[in-house]
Amino acid sequence: MSIENELKDKTKIQLLDKYFNSIQGGKPNELYKMAIIAQCTSDIELSLKSLETSINKNADSGSNLSKKVFYLNVILTIATISGVLIAFFSLFYKCS
Repeated sequence: MSIENELKDKTKIQLLDKYFNSIQGGKPNELYKMAIIAQCTSDIELSLKSLETSINKNADSGSNLSKKVFYLNVILTIATISGVLIAFFSLFYKCS
């Protein structure tokens, strides 16, 4: 059985254990070191993809929220103008 097959589908903990065992034996095995680096790199890539997905969802959510706030401001502006017009006309008709 070759060392490459032995390294496949191992967790980082298992790889580190094998690497430290090889160091204690007097000859650190570089293949274990490279397998650990490859596992860590793969985990970082997966984490970055997950982060990108989360950021995109957050951006979409922020866009939807800004649209809702805009329409709320439009409604409040219309309500404020209506209130001012009603107050103005009620004042104007009371005076005459």
